Amino acid sequence: MAEVPPAKRAKTDEELVQTEETVLRADPSSSVSTPASAATSSHGDITMSAATEADVGITAFVSPNLAPFKATIKHRFADFLVHEVDKAGNIIHLQSTEVPESIMPEETDVAKTVGDFYEALPEYFESEELVAKFKAMVETRNNPPIEIQTPKPVSDKTRRTFFHKSMKKHFADFLVCTNTQDNCLVVKGGKEQGKRRGNNWSNRDWSKGEFLEFTLYKENRDTLEACSLLANMMRMSSKVFTYAGTKDKRAITVQRVSAYRVEAERLAALNKTLKNMMAGDFRYTTKRLDLGDLSGNHFVITLRDVDTPSEDTIHKSLESLRDKGFINYYGMQRFGTRSVPTHAVGLAMLQERYDKAVDLILGPKDDEREDFTAARKHWQEHKDPVEALKVFPKRCMAERSILNFFVKARNIIDCASALDSIPRNMRLMYVHAYQSYVWNCAASARMSLYGPQPVVGDLVDITGKDVTDADEEAGPQADLVLIETEEEAGKYTIEDVVLPLPGYDVVYPKNKVWDTYVEVMAKHGLDPNNMERRNKTTNLSGGYRKIVTRPKNVSWRLFRYEDASIPLSQTDLDRQRGIPPPQSVEGGSRLAIVLEFTLQPSQYATMAMYEVMKMGTGSQLHKGIAQANDGGKKQNPQNGKPRPDQGVKRKVEDEVEGEEVAVKSSSRPQSFPPSSLYSAIMSAIHSDNFYVPRANQNAQLTQLGGRGKGNAIFGRDGRGGSEPKYITGKGGVNPFLKDLQIRLPFLPGHSFEIEKFTHTSERKSHAFDYCNGVPVFKQDAPGIGGHALPGQTDAKIHTSVEMYPHSEDADGTKGVPAWVAFDRKVLRFYAYFQEAVHERREEQYRVRRVNIYFYLEDDSVHVSEPKTANSGIPQGTLIRRHRIPLPNNEQGQHYTVKDFNVGREVTFYARTFKIVGCDAFTRDFLGTLGISVPANGVFPPDPYELCRAEMLSRMKATRPCPPKSSLKKFLENDRHVLRFYCVWDDTNSVFGDLRHMVVHYYLSDDTIEIRESIPANSGRESNTLFLRRCKLPKRPKVFLYGQGPAEGEAEYFTDKDLTIGTVLHLYGRPFVICDCDEFTKEYYHEKYGLDNFDPVRIQDYADGGTGKEGSPEELLPFAPVPPDLLPFPPTSLSSLRHPPPGAPASGPAAAVAALSQPLIGGPNSGAAPATGGHASSTRKDFKKMTLYDGVCLRFAAQLKTDRQVDRDRRFVVSLHVADDTISVFEPRSRNSGIVGGKFLEKQRIMRPDGQAWYEPKDFFIGADLTFFHHPFGITGADDYAIKFMDAHPEMFPMHHRLREAAAEEEAAAATMDRDVVVYHKVGDPVPQTLVPAVQTLQGYQRRVAGLA
Repeated sequence: MAEVPPAKRAKTDEELVQTEETVLRADPSSSVSTPASAATSSHGDITMSAATEADVGITAFVSPNLAPFKATIKHRFADFLVHEVDKAGNIIHLQSTEVPESIMPEETDVAKTVGDFYEALPEYFESEELVAKFKAMVETRNNPPIEIQTPKPVSDKTRRTFFHKSMKKHFADFLVCTNTQDNCLVVKGGKEQGKRRGNNWSNRDWSKGEFLEFTLYKENRDTLEACSLLANMMRMSSKVFTYAGTKDKRAITVQRVSAYRVEAERLAALNKTLKNMMAGDFRYTTKRLDLGDLSGNHFVITLRDVDTPSEDTIHKSLESLRDKGFINYYGMQRFGTRSVPTHAVGLAMLQERYDKAVDLILGPKDDEREDFTAARKHWQEHKDPVEALKVFPKRCMAERSILNFFVKARNIIDCASALDSIPRNMRLMYVHAYQSYVWNCAASARMSLYGPQPVVGDLVDITGKDVTDADEEAGPQADLVLIETEEEAGKYTIEDVVLPLPGYDVVYPKNKVWDTYVEVMAKHGLDPNNMERRNKTTNLSGGYRKIVTRPKNVSWRLFRYEDASIPLSQTDLDRQRGIPPPQSVEGGSRLAIVLEFTLQPSQYATMAMYEVMKMGTGSQLHKGIAQANDGGKKQNPQNGKPRPDQGVKRKVEDEVEGEEVAVKSSSRPQSFPPSSLYSAIMSAIHSDNFYVPRANQNAQLTQLGGRGKGNAIFGRDGRGGSEPKYITGKGGVNPFLKDLQIRLPFLPGHSFEIEKFTHTSERKSHAFDYCNGVPVFKQDAPGIGGHALPGQTDAKIHTSVEMYPHSEDADGTKGVPAWVAFDRKVLRFYAYFQEAVHERREEQYRVRRVNIYFYLEDDSVHVSEPKTANSGIPQGTLIRRHRIPLPNNEQGQHYTVKDFNVGREVTFYARTFKIVGCDAFTRDFLGTLGISVPANGVFPPDPYELCRAEMLSRMKATRPCPPKSSLKKFLENDRHVLRFYCVWDDTNSVFGDLRHMVVHYYLSDDTIEIRESIPANSGRESNTLFLRRCKLPKRPKVFLYGQGPAEGEAEYFTDKDLTIGTVLHLYGRPFVICDCDEFTKEYYHEKYGLDNFDPVRIQDYADGGTGKEGSPEELLPFAPVPPDLLPFPPTSLSSLRHPPPGAPASGPAAAVAALSQPLIGGPNSGAAPATGGHASSTRKDFKKMTLYDGVCLRFAAQLKTDRQVDRDRRFVVSLHVADDTISVFEPRSRNSGIVGGKFLEKQRIMRPDGQAWYEPKDFFIGADLTFFHHPFGITGADDYAIKFMDAHPEMFPMHHRLREAAAEEEAAAATMDRDVVVYHKVGDPVPQTLVPAVQTLQGYQRRVAGLA
């Protein structure tokens, strides 16, 4: 059994609002069981027509042998009830529309009833007369208007608030309460005109939960529309509403919705005004609902007008559904029923034919509303996005998104970007619809080939859970296994078998079903193994879906009835209103089935009905059945009754102007047209207003030899336009006029010039012109109207503009010219040409790479060669920008956009360029023109470049210096400042105290500025600047008496040295960093991976680190920091984690202990580290500097590396004993290819562990030292160094031990005729086992002396 790795899932939403209903047909010649009536063009286009289940791949059944029966689906909205099933498995019903008292806010400062308010009135008005007057205002609703005022001011604000809130609660419709300047209350007539009311976030207590969860009941509304309506009525954004899934529009649905910080009482108040909607069952929760927070949907479906030979047929079909399930097809609502399919658009997008996809979306469709049809026709005729936006309804979301992009882009050719402007969910709907079609075909083929049982090569799910389909937004991945043997197949059922949706990250079955995927997609020019695309929308990863699913909780009952308009099932709203459930009529003439079952998400109930009835489920089919059952009258889906005045309207199609019509015959008929029509035609011809009345035009035009419908001729009055418009045929001649001329009798007055009506302009050509100030005559000037004169060639200079789509204004004139629409739009191609090179050994030819720029505005071409370093060739512009003529062309044609493509060769002035690639913009633009662009190739190797690369590899620097990127650092980090909060303990000074500082670290130049936070009334000056902005050195320069300045470059603080708990030494003043701002924390988290930024409490320093309120470990918990990322100074955070013996372990006490150390410079002041691996002393050893001034010990060393080149290099390591500084020098070696000299500047070097500096005790023959990640091995020393180490054994203990070991070995080997061999074990502080060394001590000393 082969386990299949889980693949990524393509996320879609099966219940998106469908603005396009679609259908796809397959090829009948397919060998597999695919849809049987489709045709595809050479490009894999989809034939548009009305759809059935067979057209979208739905052809198989689980139980094909059961007898079918007929019934009507969705005759009314109440015939299709959908109830959401939550995660716990509970079916959602609308129980109550009242707000529970448990979630009502408690009102303590308002009168709950009017009676309670009346009882409190004597406390304000202090007289029965004013109280009675107020009650009269309430009873008469202040008619006539009067005004009353409290006799005394109400100084208590609580009492005033009580009065105002009570007035707003009970009398806000007709009374208003205001305050006077002396706090008297005034009551007068009027409405409360408060501010626009939104979410009352400040006054309400949201401790019970910020999300209001409620049940939404809706009829004939999709979920998104319903939530938008609620948001508009409550004056808030629709984003506050979330839900677990969208529900069908043509149904009655019940689902749970959550709203962020919305009052339940406000939402419940909308039930009085909502139409076909209701909200109830309110409660507050702390978690909102998200997509996928449901376990399925419960359906109550009513099948009306059941036509079956016996009821036993019904029971057998429903029992099969309950026991065996149905094929988990994608239903018809996935594809639609109109002439333009959504998956046809998706196919065009997958083929990267974006112009075709745009035409399908904006093109005409059948069975649409009149305003939709008129808008699409306007676009087809004028191609003007500005005018089309004015006529397209706002419901056309995809169409308006495309047109809006065209308006902003000022062209209509960038179709790929126009499609990207459509909302993402809607774009995904197109490509996922094509995935669904292929899956349906594969499922039908699988069931036809192998039946309802697993076979070898199937993919099965072994998780035991429901396989997550690619349509859902979230869910578990399927754990798949490939069946390899018959024994494995017997372990599973058909309900475990899954099929993949086409994608680049799925596994396909290993049987004949794979051939179905290949054949179905090959008809459309697609390959299931090549589904990766550059566009994110069409880059589909795929998913998996079960072939067969079985519904749960299946039950049904037969229902007899007479009236087709009565409801046959009880809705939640009927239950709320007390309407009893409908009862079956004994002996009723009509039969219905009320079926209930539960499905998982992304499963179609209509496909279950398809399995039961064995008939189509399309909406048009069932509308026709319902009309036939009700006498041919259309039904109202709201109540099922026939609509009044539903006579069939005769649809009169407008004739298409500009249609090319072929004349069938030119023979003269024996009969002439009626005199009335003949007179009208002749008078219209001579009056230049050629128009045929609509009345009886078809019948009479047929007698004239025309085709009747579709060939009418319209003039100025035909459509209300101001300009005459004529139908022109092939060759620019109106075929109708030509046929009319032939059929009219050849008599005076009956002839006319046919060509007259084909001329759109009667202007004469401009033959005289000036060229450079000289009058010339244009020999090629055409005749009147632009037509060629006799003997004049009709050659036309072709330009790229001919291939571009044009934008036209409403009057038919061209819109934006090409030089405006394509200004600064340039196509870039990558090409090369070969140039012969003579008499050179390194190269016989040279490959020169160029960039070819094609300017879309005027077809000009510019060729430029990128500069190559040290090539010695003048490079840059090879061909300046101009139109380049085609080679061997006598008509003056030049290169256009169609002449350029990847893989083609172009010749510019006898030099041939080979195009090997282009940029992304060029590829997308050529794709919009329908030009297929191959993948980018590679340039051939250039012999000179290969030779040059080999030469440069030998010249590679062995000691590369780190690049100084100060400018780049400034540009990236300008105005970025790290802020730290510090304290300076100055209590030891006279009148000193604990002073608070703010350290600003500027990332642009690594400078530091310190400002003091001066508290109020502290007695200090108001100037907060403590240290001006500068680089802060770690070791301030100290000048001793009689000595010059310190050598070497100063070392400064960087961002690596600053963190919480670090002691920052500023010229002897210790600053402890206690905290930092949020930007600084985010910076250290992103760059160094730090997560713990617990602050150091300042009072701990005031208490001396005693930790009165907690232990130091609790007050300063530090997170572990990688040593390679933050090499902190010794008294920084790392020293606090690893304190020396006797020091506090961690926390503020450790920081205070660090503060108590006497310091002159920073922590890296140059003193030798203390024992134990920690740098403790910061003072310089002046005695040592005086005694050993000028003492320099030289050692021979070599690099310990695997590279042979570096292994042969020799170095001299110099140790300056006075200050323990180290320098490294490399002697020059002839013919080595390495330039010798200074390798490492004189400086102190830290050990690799970062705990201490290198000291004299670390130097001995055989020692391994690492200087800045360069491992060195000490191989010898000069005589002076050996004598000095012998004289100072306390400074060089390891050398002393090796000498003693060598002496003992010399005594043991006195009889041997060889040099004394030195034994030591490299790396052991105290050698325990001696091993032979490489060379003798005496020979080693002689070699070092000779080297010196």
